Amino acid sequence: MYNQLTLAQRYTISTMRQNGFSLKAIADELNRIEEEAAISSGNPLPEKKRSASTISRELKRNRTKTGRYNPKQADEMAREKRERIVRNTAIKPGVLELAIKLLKGKGWSPEQISGHLKKEGKRISKERIYQEIRRKPEQGFSKKKYYPQGWRFFLKTIEHPNPGFTFAPRTGTIHLMRLPERPSKWR
Repeated sequence: MYNQLTLAQRYTISTMRQNGFSLKAIADELNRIEEEAAISSGNPLPEKKRSASTISRELKRNRTKTGRYNPKQADEMAREKRERIVRNTAIKPGVLELAIKLLKGKGWSPEQISGHLKKEGKRISKERIYQEIRRKPEQGFSKKKYYPQGWRFFLKTIEHPNPGFTFAPRTGTIHLMRLPERPSKWR
């Protein structure tokens, strides 16, 4: 089971690091403190122990702009990161139906549908749309039509009038075409 570091553990890390302790010594001390707390409260001993790599990641991820480790600020940063993470949320009613309608009606790819609905403030992942395609083949969904192989885009940069000069993909003009629309000489 994955456990976040507490503010008290972050203060321990900070103090020990300032006093020159190694990452392994800090991890061992945190493990000792956790075991003592479990024994005194009558809880079972923790199954997983903190490792030196956990301490290293903590120090790297949550340092300030000046490169120092501030435990209070590190705790706030970790809390903000947890809040930003989107967990599995239920799809709002009607969004899946709208996605299927766009899939069948306009023939858009799941990526296009997901992006379009996101602009309208409705969220659905491309993977959820692919799941629907796999789950209901009887509704006329063709894997060949809706899966990425049929939706790979072909990039072609226009050649510069001066021979020997080529555009970088980011600066050149790019034409996007679906595979079936490509001329046979480009296949």
